[in-house]
Amino acid sequence: MHLLIGGDGLVGTALRAEFIARGLDWSASSRREKFATTPEWPQRLFLELTEPLPDSLPFANVVYLSSACPKFADCEGNAMSWVVNVD
Repeated sequence: MHLLIGGDGLVGTALRAEFIARGLDWSASSRREKFATTPEWPQRLFLELTEPLPDSLPFANVVYLSSACPKFADCEGNAMSWVVNVD
Protein backbone atom coordinates (compact mmCIF):
# COMPACT_ATOMS: atom_id res chain seq x y z
CA MET A 1 0.00 0.00 0.00
CA HIS A 2 1.22 3.48 -0.92
CA LEU A 3 0.06 6.38 1.26
CA LEU A 4 0.35 9.85 -0.24
CA ILE A 5 0.13 12.81 2.14
CA GLY A 6 -0.89 15.82 0.06
CA GLY A 7 -2.56 14.12 -2.87
CA ASP A 8 -4.10 17.16 -4.52
CA GLY A 9 -1.12 19.43 -5.13
CA LEU A 10 1.03 19.50 -8.26
CA VAL A 11 3.31 16.64 -7.19
CA GLY A 12 0.50 14.71 -5.47
CA THR A 13 -1.70 14.81 -8.57
CA ALA A 14 1.14 13.43 -10.70
CA LEU A 15 1.85 10.68 -8.17
CA ARG A 16 -1.82 9.64 -8.03
CA ALA A 17 -1.89 9.38 -11.83
CA GLU A 18 1.23 7.21 -11.71
CA PHE A 19 -0.25 4.94 -9.03
CA ILE A 20 -3.35 4.45 -11.17
CA ALA A 21 -1.32 3.84 -14.34
CA ARG A 22 0.75 1.19 -12.57
CA GLY A 23 -2.25 -0.45 -10.90
CA LEU A 24 -0.87 0.13 -7.41
CA ASP A 25 -2.86 -0.05 -4.18
CA TRP A 26 -2.90 3.48 -2.77
CA SER A 27 -4.60 5.99 -0.51
CA ALA A 28 -4.06 9.75 -0.46
CA SER A 29 -4.93 12.65 1.80
CA SER A 30 -6.35 16.05 1.06
CA ARG A 31 -6.94 19.08 3.25
CA ARG A 32 -9.36 20.73 0.82
CA GLU A 33 -12.45 18.53 0.61
CA LYS A 34 -13.04 16.91 3.94
CA PHE A 35 -15.24 14.01 2.87
CA ALA A 36 -15.52 14.27 -0.92
CA THR A 37 -14.45 11.35 -3.06
CA THR A 38 -14.42 10.87 -6.81
CA PRO A 39 -14.25 7.77 -9.03
CA GLU A 40 -10.56 8.54 -9.62
CA TRP A 41 -9.94 9.10 -5.91
CA PRO A 42 -12.24 6.87 -3.87
CA GLN A 43 -9.84 6.52 -0.93
CA ARG A 44 -9.66 10.23 -0.01
CA LEU A 45 -8.50 10.81 3.55
CA PHE A 46 -8.86 14.21 5.22
CA LEU A 47 -5.58 15.31 6.79
CA GLU A 48 -4.74 18.88 7.76
CA LEU A 49 -1.14 19.07 8.96
CA THR A 50 -1.81 22.18 11.06
CA GLU A 51 -4.26 20.14 13.18
CA PRO A 52 -3.51 17.19 15.46
CA LEU A 53 -2.96 13.95 13.55
CA PRO A 54 -5.72 11.36 13.70
CA ASP A 55 -5.29 8.44 16.09
CA SER A 56 -4.56 6.12 13.19
CA LEU A 57 -3.65 6.31 9.52
CA PRO A 58 -4.10 3.61 6.89
CA PHE A 59 -1.41 0.92 6.83
CA ALA A 60 1.26 1.68 4.23
CA ASN A 61 4.49 0.08 3.08
CA VAL A 62 5.57 3.39 1.52
CA VAL A 63 4.59 6.94 2.52
CA TYR A 64 5.08 9.96 0.25
CA LEU A 65 4.96 13.40 1.85
CA SER A 66 4.17 16.01 -0.78
CA SER A 67 2.04 18.32 1.34
CA ALA A 68 3.26 21.88 1.85
CA CYS A 69 2.33 25.52 2.11
CA PRO A 70 3.73 26.46 -1.31
CA LYS A 71 3.23 30.23 -1.60
CA PHE A 72 5.93 32.49 -0.15
CA ALA A 73 3.39 35.21 0.61
CA ASP A 74 1.33 32.71 2.64
CA CYS A 75 4.42 31.52 4.53
CA GLU A 76 5.93 34.89 5.42
CA GLY A 77 5.22 35.59 9.06
CA ASN A 78 2.99 32.51 9.36
CA ALA A 79 4.25 30.17 12.10
CA MET A 80 1.91 27.36 10.97
CA SER A 81 3.67 27.23 7.58
CA TRP A 82 6.84 26.25 9.47
CA VAL A 83 4.89 23.46 11.20
CA VAL A 84 3.58 22.12 7.87
CA ASN A 85 6.71 22.57 5.75
CA VAL A 86 9.44 21.75 8.25
CA ASP A 87 8.20 20.04 11.39
